Order: sequence, then structure tokens, then C-alpha cells
Amino acid sequence: RVFKLLLLLVIGALVGILVARDPGYVLVVYGERALETGLWVALVILVLSYVLLRGALFVIGRVRRGPQALLRWQSERRRGRTLGLMQEGLDDLVQGDWREARGHFERAAGKRSGPLPWLGAALAARLGEDPAAEARLIEQAARQDADAAIFAQGRLQVDNGDWAAATTLLRPLAERTPPHAEALWLCARAAVGAGDHAAFAALLPALRQVRPRGDSAIEALHAESERADLTHLSGAALETRWQSLPRHFRERADLVGDYVRRVAREHPERAETAILDALAQHWATGLVIALGEIPVADPARTLKRVEGWLGKHPEEPALFLTLGRLAARA
Repeated sequence: RVFKLLLLLVIGALVGILVARDPGYVLVVYGERALETGLWVALVILVLSYVLLRGALFVIGRVRRGPQALLRWQSERRRGRTLGLMQEGLDDLVQGDWREARGHFERAAGKRSGPLPWLGAALAARLGEDPAAEARLIEQAARQDADAAIFAQGRLQVDNGDWAAATTLLRPLAERTPPHAEALWLCARAAVGAGDHAAFAALLPALRQVRPRGDSAIEALHAESERADLTHLSGAALETRWQSLPRHFRERADLVGDYVRRVAREHPERAETAILDALAQHWATGLVIALGEIPVADPARTLKRVEGWLGKHPEEPALFLTLGRLAARA
């Protein structure tokens, strides 16, 4: 930019020198009329005439194609300007300049720009810790697209951990046909956060059908819900619930670890069986250590079985720790 500015200054200075040295003379005669002017003024008039002529021809061409073409051209220009301002707003967000980002997004917003610029401005207001402005901007987004604004508010409540408010906002979107995929996911996330396993179970079939985040994410959320539900059970209810879980869940180290911690003291044989079944499928250091902490009835028998794992895991510290504990107990 500095180089271009210097270049323009040099060109301007050269033109100024030429004008001062000799302004020139132009005479145009047509009939009884004559126009006298300097050379440089004539050149400026020629350039301006050329620009005006090109502009007039462009407009005439658009009009000849019909009103729709002109409206489409205006729409494209408006859309290009909106996208440019939104890009600048995103750049400001990346740089952490919330005030500038909000200004660009608000300038990008218009009658036909949709809710995105308003939601971008609301995000900038939220990052700038201005809740009043955020609420006002989300309200503006709602006038453009009520669903988008509702979703944005629901997402905000999920981020804030207000599970009940999030569910109230997002449930109508999640229960549509077809459902709003991301709203469905957030409703499930809110159900898990609130510890409402029944609500999550009701949403699970739709989640598996829509697959808003992929199968692995759904399974992870499902496991989190099951894990939270197990913490509220004990005794026979816990055992019944554990046995009713799908087999792949009873082989997950996190779920097995929670179950073992709940039953190891009163039912060490159940805890030992759960750990051995899980380790037969997937090696998990935490479960190996937990096995050495269980007061098993026959530590010598368990010790002999665990020694058989040394062939596959000859340098596993957790395995030696558990072997030592079992040997001491035996």
C-alpha cells in the first residue's frame, strides 16, 4: 500500500509539472459554436465521458434483459458485499477483536441477509461479555429466521449447563419430521447432562436414524448416559441394570471401572468376573490395577491366571503391581 501511494504521488507530481509547464490548448468548433479549454481539462472531460458512457451502456444492457436481470444483478452485488463484511467479521473474531467483529456483522445484516449476520454479531457480543446486546441481536435474528434464533439460544443454554432451558427451547425442533439434526443432538446432550437417562433413551432411536454426529459419537454419548445412570443404582437394581447392558458396554473400561467400584467390597466375585471379561476383549491398565485391589476369595487362583498375561505384556508396570498385590494376599 505504501508503494502504491508513493507511485501515485510521483505520477501526480509529474502531471502537475507538465500542467504547470504548458497547459495546452484545445478548440472544438461545430457550426457557430466553439469550445475552448486547456489540454488537461479536455483529457479529464474525455475520461469522464468514457466512464459515463460505459456506465449508461451497462445499465441499458441490464434493463433490456428485463427487470429480473437488473434485480438479480442488484441481489448479487448486495450478497457480495454481505459476504465480504461477514468475512471481515470472521477475521476479527479469529483475532479476538469482538467490537470490530460485531460492527462488521451488523453492517452485513439487512432485510434479506438472513439470520447468519445477526447470529455472528450475537456471538461477538457474547464473547465481548455483553449479554444485553446478545439478546437484542438474537431477537433480530429471530425476525429473519425463528428456528435459527431458537437453535442459537438453545445452544447457548447447553454451553451454560442450563439443561432444562435448553431442552424446552430445542425439543420442538428435535421432534419435527424430519427432525433438526443438531437440535436433536443437543437435546440428547442436555438429557445426559441432567442425568435423565429415560429422556435420552427416548431420543436414542431418532439419534441412530439421523446420525447427526456419526455412530462413534452417539455410542460415546450413550455410554456416558449409562455410566451416569449406574451411579444412582445399588444392590440388586445395579446388578440387574448391569446385566441388561449390551455386551460391548460391559467391556468398556470406563463402565466396568464404575461398576467394579460399586460392587467390589460386597461382591468381589462379580467385580472380578466383570474385569476378566473386559480384559479378555480389550487391555486396559486401569482395570488391571483394579483387579489387584479387589479382595478376591482365592487370590492364588487369580494370581496364576494373571501370570499367564506376562507373555503378551512382559513390560507392563500395572501388571507387575497387580501380581505383587495378589502374591502378597496369597
